[in-house]
This record gives sequence, C-alpha cells and structure tokens, in this order.
Amino acid sequence: MPDYQGRDENRIEFTPGGEGANYISLDQVLMLAFQHARNNREIYGKFADVELVWALDRAHETGDFYDVRLSYRPAHDFRGRPGVEQFIIPKSGGVEFRQIISEPRPIWWSPFVLSSVAAVLVAGIAIAVIFASGVLAPGLDPATAGQQVAVPLKPDVPARLTSSGVNVDVPAQAVGTDTRMTYRSLSASQIPVLLQSYRPSKAFDVSADGPLLKPVTITVDLSAADARLAESLEENIQIQHHFDGTWKQLDTKVDFGASTASTRVEHLSIFALTVKEPEPTDTIAPTNTSSQSSGASKSQGSVPVAASAEEAFQNGVMFYKQKQYELAAHQLTGAILLDPNVRNYYWYRGLANTGLSKFDEAIADFNAAIGLDPGSATLRALRGSACSKSGQAEMAFFDLDRAIALQPEHAMAHYTRGDAHTRIGQSAEAQVDYEKACQLDSQFCK
Repeated sequence: MPDYQGRDENRIEFTPGGEGANYISLDQVLMLAFQHARNNREIYGKFADVELVWALDRAHETGDFYDVRLSYRPAHDFRGRPGVEQFIIPKSGGVEFRQIISEPRPIWWSPFVLSSVAAVLVAGIAIAVIFASGVLAPGLDPATAGQQVAVPLKPDVPARLTSSGVNVDVPAQAVGTDTRMTYRSLSASQIPVLLQSYRPSKAFDVSADGPLLKPVTITVDLSAADARLAESLEENIQIQHHFDGTWKQLDTKVDFGASTASTRVEHLSIFALTVKEPEPTDTIAPTNTSSQSSGASKSQGSVPVAASAEEAFQNGVMFYKQKQYELAAHQLTGAILLDPNVRNYYWYRGLANTGLSKFDEAIADFNAAIGLDPGSATLRALRGSACSKSGQAEMAFFDLDRAIALQPEHAMAHYTRGDAHTRIGQSAEAQVDYEKACQLDSQFCK
C-alpha cells in the first residue's frame, strides 16, 4: 500500500474548539468502499448472486466527505459496459450513503448494436472480403463462431483435426481407448476476458471424451492483419490457454514465412490466438492553447469519415500527433462506439482530453483503459497526472505511487510525481523524483 506519511491526507485536523480529529486517509476510504461493496451485495439486484469484479472509477474530496465511485461487472464471460455505484463516506469513517448509478450492460443489449443488425447483414459479404485481404485489424470473426468438428481417436493411430485455420495433431498412444476429439470455434462473447494487453484474433474450444496421455500440437494460421499488428515480431503473438480459471501464455513458435503459430499442450479447454497491441505513447499532452483550438476549428470541414473502429482510431492518433485534440477526441469516440472493449481507444482519448484540459473526461477514459489493463503502470501514471492537474492531489499520489510500485524504473511516473509534489509546495520531495526520473531517462533532465 502506498506510504503517505508526511502528506496532507494523513494530517491531524482540529475542530473549532481545538479538539483533534484523526480523519481516515484516502487509502482507508477506498478499502472501506471495496469491503462494503463485497459484503453488502443486495443492492445489486439481479447481479447480487453473481461473482463480481470491482475497480475504482473515481474518488474526490467534498468538504467533510469523500465521494467514491466504483465500477463493477460480472467476473466471467462479460463483454460490455460495467455498472457504477457511488459511496459518500465521511472523513471520520463509515458509509453515509450508497446508490447504484448504472447497472452492467452487456454489449449485445446496446441500442447501437440492435439498430445495426440490418446494416451488418447487408455488409456481411463485403466485410468478409476485407478481412480475407488483411485490410482490417485482427479480431474474432462472428461468422465462424459455433462451427464444430469432431474426429475419432484410436490408441495406435495418429490423428489430425482441422477446422477454420486450426490444426490439432494427436500422436499415436495419446489416448488409452477409442474416443473422440471435438473442436468448436468461439465468438468474443464466449471467451473469458483477456486481462493483458492482447487482442484475440481466433478463439476455440478443444475437448476430448477421455484424458490425454501425450501432448498434442496446435497450429493456427496467421492472417496478414495479425502480422501487421504484431509488427512482424514473434514475441507479439501468443497462443493462450484458459485453464484452472485463468489465461496462461503458452510457449508459442511463430513462423511468419509459413504464416503459422504453434504450441504443444497436455490439457484441453479454451484457446485463443492473441496479438499484443502496440503500446500507445506515454507522453503527456500539453494543455490546450488558443492557437490549437482555432487550428482545430478551421480543420473541421476536412474530418475524414471512418468505415471501421480501427480506421477511426488511426484517424484519432493522426490528429492527436498533430495536436488537434478536439478532432482526435471526436474520432476516438467513434472508435469506442464501434468497439468499446479496446484499451488503446480510451488511452488515446484520455491523452486528447488531457490536451484539451478536460481532466474529468481524461480521468474517465483512463479509468476505462485501466479496467481493460489493470497492470499498466503507464496508465496509472497518466491518470495520476490528470488528477494532479485537476487539483485531486490525493488521487494523484495514489495512482503515481501505484505506478512506481508496479514499475519502479518508470521515468515518466517519477517525473509526474515530482510535478504533483511541486503543485502542493513539496519542493524537496519533488526534487527527489525529478532526479530519479533524470537518472532513468535523460529526456526528463531539467
């Protein structure tokens, strides 16, 4: 847990009569909110008996209270928008008020999705052609979901199962009796959420009626889009295996010449061919200026119309690099509406909103990105920077300390924490962080 000793949030407050009152720290407030949420579930209605996962959405100080908002969602097989609940917690402790602001909403309930069914049916053939040519970024193809193939297995005979660009090779003596192996392709909504920064390109479930006595080899075809997103780096492509309730990255052999990825496994269940998404910039955008605003408004007439979420994202990145933050945010919002489960879309919109000095919106974007990638130190540092710039010092230090705990040599996190110290007049602490950032990366040397 971050050490806030010496900072304002652990100070002793005094009443008008001179009596001391030990207020609880922000860390204690957040712990109280999470514990209360886990132990008092009746408020969740139809989700009360469902296994849930909670995450911090936002927290800020209001007079004698903390306003804390937690997001929550079902723990497994959930794709969509998390619910949000609010806690009002006095600085003296306890929960004063709690309410549900919104419930979890699966993506297939979205009005956008429902209204788009007819368009999807009309465009299906064209989209299939585009995917086959490798123009679009990789993603699970809903057209193949549910396809099922079975092959018989005999103890003394090797076998191969082939379906939808996947081969499963079973050696002789891999089973003890005559049995059967079944392959079933899966859609995005049918696989557990990948917690790391990987995008699923293909997902499938392989099962056998009896136990395996020897490892089998799984080989998956790679598309041109897979290779492009992976930047032709073998380490950016992984076959992952969902086993014992968690995803495990398998030792994957990638052959770009043959356009295949393969691995050997001893157990069968759900597998996914995944491609690591390129890491977005960790540069903190400068706040907006009048010249940048006028430049953006003059360019409004030439805003490109995106045909896909990935195209909207690329447009947004282009505008962001040109410091046209308003246009960048507009394009990235379009990408999110088309695909709300991609970390990088929220990441870059958070940077654009930071550039526009829209810090509350930036924090909300970084919240969403962290929900999709909880282990990212860079996202914690970026959210901490936005909190610091918006005057939320407690939350800024909470995030920045966490970022440095996750990645002790993260130069930008140290530098940003130095800025946060500077904003509240802690020059000595700021100097320590600035010097550390400079040691780690010369671009942060003042």
